[in-house]
Amino acid sequence: MPVNRFDQIEYASLTDVGVRRSHNQDNLAVQLAADDAQWRQRGHLFLVADGMGAHAVGEKASEQAASVIPHTFLKHAQQGPPGAA
Repeated sequence: MPVNRFDQIEYASLTDVGVRRSHNQDNLAVQLAADDAQWRQRGHLFLVADGMGAHAVGEKASEQAASVIPHTFLKHAQQGPPGAA
């Protein structure tokens, strides 16, 4: 039986600041394939970006990762598989 891009997975997300921090620096992103062909070529992207706790730029690093990586993933997914003309 062929696998459809929406047949096999359900997802949810939750973050928590925890007991030692006053601010949650974690971020996440989900980039689903736009169609079956794109799903077969690249799949879906599920990203968790840990904010690095006490580090001063942890929040910014986490935000940037959760923004740039899905954008890049989508850009490359729209271009087709690696090496395609």
